[in-house]
Amino acid sequence: MTKKREDEKSIFRYPKEYSMNETSYQKWLKVLFYLTLIGLVIPIWQSKFFVTNDGPCHLYNSAVLKDLFLGNHTEFYANYYTLNPELEPNWFTHAAYTFLQLIFPPFLAEKILMSAYLFGFVFSLKQLLHTIGKDKAYWLLMLGMPLLYQKIFLMGFFNCAFSYIFFMMVLNYYLKRKDKLKFGHGLLIMLLLVITYFTHPMGLFLSIACIGAIFLYEFFSDDFRSKKALLAKGKKSLILLLAILPSVILMLSYMLRSNQPSQELATSTKVLFHQLIEGNFLFNFNNSEKLIAAIFAATFGLAFFTAIYFKYKKRSFKMGDVFGILFLLLVLLYFNLPGYVAGGAFFVERLQFIIFFILLFWLASIEIPLKLRFSYAALACAANLVLMCIRIPTTHKMSKAAEEVLEAAPFIKDESTLLPLSYNHSGCTTDGELIADHFWVFMHIGDYIGTEKAVVTLGNYEANTGYFPLNYKDEKNPFANLGNIEGQPPNPDLLEYPERTGGTIDYVLLFCYQDNMADIDDVARTFNVLNTHYEKIFTSSNDRAILYKHNDK
Repeated sequence: MTKKREDEKSIFRYPKEYSMNETSYQKWLKVLFYLTLIGLVIPIWQSKFFVTNDGPCHLYNSAVLKDLFLGNHTEFYANYYTLNPELEPNWFTHAAYTFLQLIFPPFLAEKILMSAYLFGFVFSLKQLLHTIGKDKAYWLLMLGMPLLYQKIFLMGFFNCAFSYIFFMMVLNYYLKRKDKLKFGHGLLIMLLLVITYFTHPMGLFLSIACIGAIFLYEFFSDDFRSKKALLAKGKKSLILLLAILPSVILMLSYMLRSNQPSQELATSTKVLFHQLIEGNFLFNFNNSEKLIAAIFAATFGLAFFTAIYFKYKKRSFKMGDVFGILFLLLVLLYFNLPGYVAGGAFFVERLQFIIFFILLFWLASIEIPLKLRFSYAALACAANLVLMCIRIPTTHKMSKAAEEVLEAAPFIKDESTLLPLSYNHSGCTTDGELIADHFWVFMHIGDYIGTEKAVVTLGNYEANTGYFPLNYKDEKNPFANLGNIEGQPPNPDLLEYPERTGGTIDYVLLFCYQDNMADIDDVARTFNVLNTHYEKIFTSSNDRAILYKHNDK
């Protein structure tokens, strides 16, 4: 391949000044890349379950959708659920899980989809960085791969996580074809943006913001003097307008439907700053992760200030600097963000990830010396592998806890209602110690039972939101009629719910209940009802799951 052809492969065409060690450097980076990739795969496949906070709920709702698709238990589910008729975001994961569960058992469907996220993110990032910065940007994969196990993903916000993959796909597609954009390209961009909408709004916002910013840069930097140039600009503007219009209409329609006012964020600017520079969005399970997450964030910081230095020396503005401007705008937004918008929350964690994420693309357009690139890549790789070594035992313990919950499934009859009550959202080991002392992972762990039995789980938070495929019927919505079922400890109205709604609570599943909680008033009230109207029928192998059956069941 000629030097001219190689340079044309880079959309941003920064100077290529290979040193004598560049080939060896690339080989070592590939070794680090695959070593890191193996480390990232292990937590997903080492045990039966890859537990996340909302993951069991996604899997359960998809199991119900599969039953409805096949015509199984339809009358039973219709007593509690209705299908959402609106064109909402947050549907991609459910469509994927429903399809996978037609072929694979639920626990395997979960692993396959999580693996698809992992490989989709890594290789979409690889392609986009290659488009922006050619092989010199390969080192940025080492900085980008630890972003996979961000807090939003481990909270089970899979739709949001997948939307970043579609964002990278559509941006990469646009960058490769922007100089000769045709209406056929616009149709594919439109399709990708609509899919991104049905995945999550965050990916859609990023896609439109990045494509729009690059378009504006080119629009005002190119020649306006010739009629041919003006016609080309007009055609390109029309293609992009038509491409983004359907997804924008869908998004505006959703926001108008949500009709939920935004709420101010209570976190102070000082706390937000410390969370950002300490990589709080990567500090997920235990305190042992905190230092490594901070080292990773510091590596990003070193790369950023190095890029600033070499950018200052060049004193030039290129297309790649559009990402730098977007990065600064995101930082500004981060310190002025709301806490809750249109039904979505956890904007702090989302923005922390996106700030680091977008910074990768600006760094890809900056010329940084070989030794510094390799040093930052090696440091990020080491931090990531240490994080994996810390997390692998934790994720294994989480799976064992989930497996223990599933021991109760054979004792539950199909077409029953189940109320799972978690008395420790962080989970507990067989010795009573916390599994994830920094993070609530087990809030919806009981929903896994709904993937093996045809039950209505009354802790199904998704059906209460209004933007997932299934909705509770208003008159039987447990979140409106059953009391505080997600609190610590929970405080359900076990007797009033049937009287108020005409529904039933056939089974109650307790997770991580410990005898020393008995003196708490809310717990005592729950057990007064359980001891009077229910029968204890099962206790799991390590006492972490206790199942009660209603006397009339």
